[in-house]
Amino acid sequence: LAYVNSTDPTQSYDNTVFHRLVTGFVLQGGGFKFNEAGTDTATTFPTLTKLPPVANEPGISNTRGTIAFAKGGDPNSATSEFFFNLEDNSGSLD
Repeated sequence: LAYVNSTDPTQSYDNTVFHRLVTGFVLQGGGFKFNEAGTDTATTFPTLTKLPPVANEPGISNTRGTIAFAKGGDPNSATSEFFFNLEDNSGSLD
């Protein structure tokens, strides 16, 4: 909730964009913001400032319609990015 409640514009989900869509798999966002004054990709879509990672919270399955944090190889590496499961992904993501 720190990203949702943040008053720091560099750490807030305000003006973030969905940057990854894999049809029938996931829709991902929370990694980049939209800056109307940007002049190239890096300044138009700057990365969201990351807060410290959160601990993994196993137990909720990645079924269709659920939301989850995106993580790297470390299960405790979730920061700002999240995704919606567009199908039942419990077999590959749980």
